[in-house]
Amino acid sequence: MNNIKWAAIQPLTGGFYLGAEAAIGHSAEWIMSFEGFDNCKCDKDGNIKSCSNEYHLLEYLKKHNREVPYYVIHSDPFKINVTDLNPNITINDNSENPNYDNLDLVVAVPVCSGLSVVTKANEATKDARNCNMQWITYYTLNVIKPKIYIFENAPTLMGDRGNELRHWFNELAKEQGYSLLYYKTDTCLHNNCQKRPRTFVIFQKHNKDVQIQNPVSFEYQSLQVSIKEFLKRIPNNCSQEISIKTGPYNHYVLDYLNYKYNGNWKAQNITGVLLNHIIKNNLMDELIEFIKNSDKYDEEAKTKSLKYIEHIKYKKSLGLNYYGDDIQYVTDTMPSIQFRSLPNMLHLNEERIYTIREYLSFMGMPYDFELYGGESSSAQIGQNVPVGTAQFIVNQACKIIENWDNPREEISNSIYQNNIKQTIENEES
Repeated sequence: MNNIKWAAIQPLTGGFYLGAEAAIGHSAEWIMSFEGFDNCKCDKDGNIKSCSNEYHLLEYLKKHNREVPYYVIHSDPFKINVTDLNPNITINDNSENPNYDNLDLVVAVPVCSGLSVVTKANEATKDARNCNMQWITYYTLNVIKPKIYIFENAPTLMGDRGNELRHWFNELAKEQGYSLLYYKTDTCLHNNCQKRPRTFVIFQKHNKDVQIQNPVSFEYQSLQVSIKEFLKRIPNNCSQEISIKTGPYNHYVLDYLNYKYNGNWKAQNITGVLLNHIIKNNLMDELIEFIKNSDKYDEEAKTKSLKYIEHIKYKKSLGLNYYGDDIQYVTDTMPSIQFRSLPNMLHLNEERIYTIREYLSFMGMPYDFELYGGESSSAQIGQNVPVGTAQFIVNQACKIIENWDNPREEISNSIYQNNIKQTIENEES
């Protein structure tokens, strides 16, 4: 696939970029992103305190002598008015623009928080954060015009909350001579152990002069790897083997379970959110007394923990659910790796939270990929596409590009493909 020309827009932490690079076999022609996504802040001694997503990827590419041109869009990524787009927007300080000629593929990772499951449903399609996704798509199809453009987003794009956006994408595709494949999948099905449903949107340029053309569907894949297997793969000499900090109440929950079950609570087959086991077995009062009598942590930790646990007890007494960031223990697949889960996932074999290195590995990132700024940047691990998932998706796109001259049917502008259910539907159905 060395003859395929490709580029990346807003790659964020870099999983999609590295997956595409692995599938195609060589670096991108260029990377383009918004101002500030490559920032790095240091203390007075020159040590990195924090940095933006793409700094990690750019440093990794430099370390491996892969000098990919990086172009900066000088605009707020969430305030570009799509209907008033200026194709001559400033892309670099020195007036040099990327070469858009004969690009086969462009991949992007727009911010998905506008369709996040924690966003209010009635506001989701009008959320300003969706402007990032819309503008990148508009610019790619209007100005760059690759054969295939792929971006990744939340699973809700395929549901009722995504209706307005999908209509917008469908109309844009027709206007610019593209067909659309919406590919819903779960990242754990692509040589991964992180369970996170995602939607990939694949624009395929019409390869002959027709008004509407059926997009080429992708293959299905169901290749899941366990957490245990992923842990085995990590070399012993990796850096960043530092556990992410967790809340004091999580330490108390673990201490209590060890006390309750004589240091062998795992023999009780307790999995999932550990506090749920305590609630289900009516042990909340016992946990509260345990915390009150413990002298292992300071008074501030004790006070905060008691306040949190007693609040949960109160909500449950009213028959209400609670939504907390509580310690979990899983043995097969990892729940969605994001800022909420990072400090709360208990190691499979040890009583500690997973390390930055382990979380990066669960995303399929290379073992020498560094997260600069350490724990201050840890949330960016989840703002990412697992490398294995990205590699599978781009492999499918490459097969289409390599057979580009084969005619396609004139049926439907867009189809929905579900890798989880292994079904395909026309938009109209």
